[in-house]
Amino acid sequence: MDEARFWALIASFDWERAGDDDAVLAPASRVLQELPPQEVVAFEDLLATKLYALDTREHARWCYQGEADPDNGDDYISADDFLYARCVVVANGRDFYEGVLADPSRFPTGMEFESLLY
Repeated sequence: MDEARFWALIASFDWERAGDDDAVLAPASRVLQELPPQEVVAFEDLLATKLYALDTREHARWCYQGEADPDNGDDYISADDFLYARCVVVANGRDFYEGVLADPSRFPTGMEFESLLY
């Protein structure tokens, strides 16, 4: 699984079915089900790498702007919630992902896409 194939799978999401995460993911799921197990694992590894790259204090700061400050020990930020928010960035495709990675102020707020992990 290379970068181009990874992002092609992400681009195959059917956003016309928004509100039904399984339906949104169905086109990519069908392709992944047909791939050899090592390719599925490679997709998961690339996904984990992309999500980890967004796991920074600055990205968290913009994700929770006005709600919580990652530098304030009294503000609780759920690790799971932040992971699901980072999924939104990846699910929106390569250009959006690269834009947010380079400029954390572009991080969307109040959104999650946990289903990407399944």
